[in-house]
Amino acid sequence: MADKTATFSLSLSYPNPGGAVAAAPTQVVSVPYQAMTYGELDIPDATAASTELPISLAGIGTAATGIALKNESGQELDVEFNDGTEKPFSIPTGGMVIIAFPTEPSATPITALTVTTSAEQSGDGIVKYWAFGDPTGV
Repeated sequence: MADKTATFSLSLSYPNPGGAVAAAPTQVVSVPYQAMTYGELDIPDATAASTELPISLAGIGTAATGIALKNESGQELDVEFNDGTEKPFSIPTGGMVIIAFPTEPSATPITALTVTTSAEQSGDGIVKYWAFGDPTGV
């Protein structure tokens, strides 16, 4: 059983149709974990287009319950889970993706994560990442 919890929260404000600033209630997901990793994935200058770059989920063996990715590479990056052939979405430069599960998924847990360059890298770039998992400690 997990003895650690990461808290993912979303605060959202926007102009409503009348032009006033509206705020949605803050959404919070508590993510159980036993293992976590974080860091920056370097994308060196002149990295070729279509280069697959694995993001380390070192220490997370059974399933990721929480992931945050921030693309600061200067280019759009495709995202792939579990060494699949499908790249279900891309993250534009400056974009962020958050996945937060309150329990380990019963089907298709996330065990691997890869980003793929869409163009030759111009200048050095990075992807910041945080990952939490193995809520049962297996």
